[in-house]
Amino acid sequence: MIYNLRSYLLSLYPTEKIYVNVRDNTFPDTSIPDRYISLYETGGNINDYPNDNLKNPYDFQVIVQDIDSPKSRKLIYQIFDSLDKNFSITLPAVNVAGDVFASKIIKQMSANAIPVCLGYDTEGRCQWSCNFRAYFE
Repeated sequence: MIYNLRSYLLSLYPTEKIYVNVRDNTFPDTSIPDRYISLYETGGNINDYPNDNLKNPYDFQVIVQDIDSPKSRKLIYQIFDSLDKNFSITLPAVNVAGDVFASKIIKQMSANAIPVCLGYDTEGRCQWSCNFRAYFE
């Protein structure tokens, strides 16, 4: 689902560089850009809401990085506003290296908390993070 989510975010933010699991892959141009959005699948406890009628929880993290701290803060809050408390989102089908990921329907998506600043890397790029939980059919 992370690739479907990347495609959905690219439709909302077409000018942004969006990577999946950046720490596990190399960047296409072998250098880390000053500004990007990265997506990570995160773990979660499937029994967090045992009496909830929503099934199939999916947890993910969005990290935004920019050399300009106010711009990275603005972008993570735009993403937060786009994804938090959202219902009935259709994530598009995608083809990644020959593997087809069918479209997914998100019943509900919410942020676990408001975005938080992670600090600065050694190059002075500011990073912000926000974790989300989605329930899909």
